[in-house]
Amino acid sequence: MLKKLFMLNPQGPIDIPRELVGGLINFMAIAYIIAVNPLILNADGHGFPINPAITSTVLIIVVMTILASFIVKLPFVLAPGMGINAIIAYTFVLHDKLPIPTVLGIILFSSILLFIFSITRVRQVIIHAIPEFLQIALSAGIGLFLFLIGVKNVGLVVSNPNTIIGFGHLSIPVV
Repeated sequence: MLKKLFMLNPQGPIDIPRELVGGLINFMAIAYIIAVNPLILNADGHGFPINPAITSTVLIIVVMTILASFIVKLPFVLAPGMGINAIIAYTFVLHDKLPIPTVLGIILFSSILLFIFSITRVRQVIIHAIPEFLQIALSAGIGLFLFLIGVKNVGLVVSNPNTIIGFGHLSIPVV
């Protein structure tokens, strides 16, 4: 049944325990997103409420992973991106002070646009037009940005009007 459902053609029986371990490993690799995504989207209390953000995050992971499994036939766990959510929370919500319905409209519009780009292969053209060194630099920049958000949330880094950021007080535990 699994062979037909997922169009598998293995050279022998499907190893169910191995597949379950693979699924568990995938879940453990992205489980942090269930906790971190709502915290980032909350934007220090100015963004999305925590409980609906947790529910939305879990539902998105479940629905998109099931769609990837049954429609596209790929064994991928799909989850919200940790870079784009930080841009949404810290740029649109905190800096630009956009209301949540407007932010959700922007997300919907950009999602539709990216879907159209994907089915028309425009996305591939754009990706191939960006030099590899710039792709690597963008990934590193997003990683450093997420690191900065993390150390800010635990109080290791605080706002400083003279130097933009400064060291937090290590004697005051936040976590």
